[in-house]
Amino acid sequence: MKDLVEIGYTKKPHGLNGELKVNIKDKYLEDFLNSNCVFLDLNGSIIPHFIQELRNTKHLLVLFEDVDSIGLAEKITGRKIMLRESDLIPEEEKVLEIDGLEYAFAEGFMVEDVTLGPLGKVLSIEDFPQQEMAFVAYKGEEVLIPMIEAFLKEINKKEKRILVDLPEGMI
Repeated sequence: MKDLVEIGYTKKPHGLNGELKVNIKDKYLEDFLNSNCVFLDLNGSIIPHFIQELRNTKHLLVLFEDVDSIGLAEKITGRKIMLRESDLIPEEEKVLEIDGLEYAFAEGFMVEDVTLGPLGKVLSIEDFPQQEMAFVAYKGEEVLIPMIEAFLKEINKKEKRILVDLPEGMI
């Protein structure tokens, strides 16, 4: 299904009854909370999963219908969670205010260093205690790049490109 949008992923099971921890991108949290069905990528097959229960403890927990044991939950650990584009709430209708990441928009942007040239695409932006960090695919590995003004030289949203000037030896 090409009209699906990746909104997060399943994490490890919580407890013995089939609940799973999930990680949902901030910008899709309200969409997820208002959904009764999401799609999981199970080895290339896109399978609908109906949400039976959601809980927010220290982690966001989901219990899917027909997943009622730790064994079944383990089979869907580490899977992409997707929604249909048509199920997304238009931005102007969203009411949930989320303190999102300042650079969350940069996922998928190409990162270039002034000295090294193209480094790779931003896989994700994560919040660390000191600052936001970009996980970048570089020569088959993930590298962390601090998203701080001292390193950021230019962000071109139209071209989806970030120009950085990283200290020697950082990569």
